[in-house]
Amino acid sequence: MALDINPDRFLDPITEALPCGDDLDEAGDPDFLNGVARAESRLPSFYLYREGGELKIFDRSHIDFARESELLLDLLDRTRDLRLFALLGRLAMLDRDLRGFGQVLAAVAGLLEARWDGVHPRGAGDDYDFRAAVLQALEDNPTVILPLQHTTLFRSRRYGPITFRNQMVATGEVPPAGQDPGPDRAAITRALEDAEPDTLAATRVDLATVADAIGRIGAATLSRGGGGGAVDLGRLKELIARMREFVGAPDGVPATPQAGAQEPALAVPASVHVPSVGAITSTSQAASALAAAALYLRTHEPSSLAEVLVRQAQTLVGKSFVEVMRILMPDQAPEVAIVLGAGRKLRLTFDQLAAVPDVGGVDQASDPTLDQSQNATEASDASAPKFRATTRGEAVALLRETGHYFRQSEPASPIPLLLEKAAALADRDFLAVLKDVLSDPGAD
Repeated sequence: MALDINPDRFLDPITEALPCGDDLDEAGDPDFLNGVARAESRLPSFYLYREGGELKIFDRSHIDFARESELLLDLLDRTRDLRLFALLGRLAMLDRDLRGFGQVLAAVAGLLEARWDGVHPRGAGDDYDFRAAVLQALEDNPTVILPLQHTTLFRSRRYGPITFRNQMVATGEVPPAGQDPGPDRAAITRALEDAEPDTLAATRVDLATVADAIGRIGAATLSRGGGGGAVDLGRLKELIARMREFVGAPDGVPATPQAGAQEPALAVPASVHVPSVGAITSTSQAASALAAAALYLRTHEPSSLAEVLVRQAQTLVGKSFVEVMRILMPDQAPEVAIVLGAGRKLRLTFDQLAAVPDVGGVDQASDPTLDQSQNATEASDASAPKFRATTRGEAVALLRETGHYFRQSEPASPIPLLLEKAAALADRDFLAVLKDVLSDPGAD
């Protein structure tokens, strides 16, 4: 049963003397302590796990979400405690209840704005580190981020529920769970076009509610708690932004950035083209779209790590496997060897591969049909849309579509990997980028 609460009800004072009630944790209240322990025991340490070599998803059927939520709400009638809200929100998201999760976040934002000094846990003087740590659980990976990826956004008559995780699997960003990879990107795009408008509209509202609450929580904690008490739900914010872009419009065009978003205030000329899936049909068009995204990042966001990754991707367009290895893995390239035959006795070393002559030029010069084909391609490209990016959202859309083109036309190309990473990093702040680039590759 989905959670259904009015966020504003928690702004009503419990008593005139103590609008947020007593700190039941500090008082050692047994109902509070047992309730928190009970809720925490229901939360999984892992949402995805491997069993018999197959990726499995946490089974949520054994949790009575209605009962667990009711117990937490009963406690919230006695005390306004962010620890209870964090548990309530995580349970809602574990139940894939996007609307309920947004309501919880909105309630948290309202209390931080209106009851900063009274809501529990209170700060120790000017120290709000513990409160910040409590709120940071609202982007916990196994109970929020991964369930959010698996939450149904709309339904397809042919493929059933469509989640953002389906999109991530279709683009190769993450592996599928189980043997069925699910719909590909083209199928997802068709499903999005055929989705019920009312369902999509409701999903957009729910995602907007979460996005708004994230912004309010960040602003309130920064202005009242300072740097130490500021709560940056960066991973959750990034995922919600990507999901909003995904369901932003039936044709795949990203949603218009909200007022106040950190986007350059540029007029969008009529010639701007943000492609839908399949719009790029040649390498020259892909290179043009890539150049447009790179130009935006270089001009308006030169400090973005995405700009570096896009430049790296540009250097790989049209490169052979040997050249790619020399660029991306120069130290390991000499160790490359291709083993042929069942007996594994015939090996082609990297030096042998590099020594293979390029005879393409001779064939092209002697075959007039190739000239005709090339002329036809050039004519097609001349009539194709000219790509430009004037906002971060448009640049990211170009990166994703370019990656899709190379994934379909050149499966062995590393370009999609670079562009997916660039798109994922485009909205991250400096600290989030540092956490990503300094993390232990084996930690995940």
